Amino acid sequence: MKFPKSLFIIMLCTSFSIYSQKHYEKIQGDNGKLKAEGWKNGNDKTGFWKFYFDEGHLKSEGYYNADKKSNFWKFYHSNTYLKLEGYFKNGKKDNYWKTYHTNGNLESEGFYKNGTKTTYWKTYHNNGKLKAEGQYVNNVRSGFWRQFHTNGALQSEGRYTSGKPSGFWKFFYANGKVEKEGEFDANGKPTSYWTFFRQSGTKAKEGHFVSGKENKWWLFYDDMEKVNHKCQLTNGIKNGYCLMYNNEALVSAKKFNFGKEIKEWTDLESFKKENKLSDLR
Repeated sequence: MKFPKSLFIIMLCTSFSIYSQKHYEKIQGDNGKLKAEGWKNGNDKTGFWKFYFDEGHLKSEGYYNADKKSNFWKFYHSNTYLKLEGYFKNGKKDNYWKTYHTNGNLESEGFYKNGTKTTYWKTYHNNGKLKAEGQYVNNVRSGFWRQFHTNGALQSEGRYTSGKPSGFWKFFYANGKVEKEGEFDANGKPTSYWTFFRQSGTKAKEGHFVSGKENKWWLFYDDMEKVNHKCQLTNGIKNGYCLMYNNEALVSAKKFNFGKEIKEWTDLESFKKENKLSDLR
């Protein structure tokens, strides 16, 4: 069968046009060094690409599909160490990813879905010790989490709801002793009764929180865990009575009005004459 000459020319031009759309491209930076290189299909990046820092070190490498990152990618720190690696789907992070500190140690590992963190994740200090572990839902922390000090000791444990701490939490010093414990409200603020401890393990203070502010009576302890003084607080400010103790015996009292001292009593008898003991409840 013999094709008309005009049809043959059209087919040849079309074939040449399609072929000429896909080409290898190198992009130079302002300093004259190679900035990027890879394949293009028309104006869209396609296939394997490499990108470079101004100094010439490799910055990232991976695949494009219709101008969107796809498949496996690697990214590098400017010191040439690997920075992160993982998969893209339709231009968004997907599946398993790892990130690295500038010293080459693992920084984090976990899963993405459609560009958001999901399921179980771990993060690490730059010395390689575990820093935190727990679940993500739609890119925010959710469920039970644990955080760790740089020496590997437990730092805190508790639950997150919509990215905010909620319910009962416990915090620890690097030596393993409890630092503080109490509850968080729905807004992620301390609420209800909290207790604080010194690194030695003795109790330092305890009292009530309301929406993240110290309120009502707070008790403060000396190194022997005996009450040193106790104060009525409103939003973290002395407002009411402050009672001072020596070896658990009341020795003096002061009264405050939103941080301003009104009066001081240095003996119990004079205090009783001017105040009702029921006010101290």
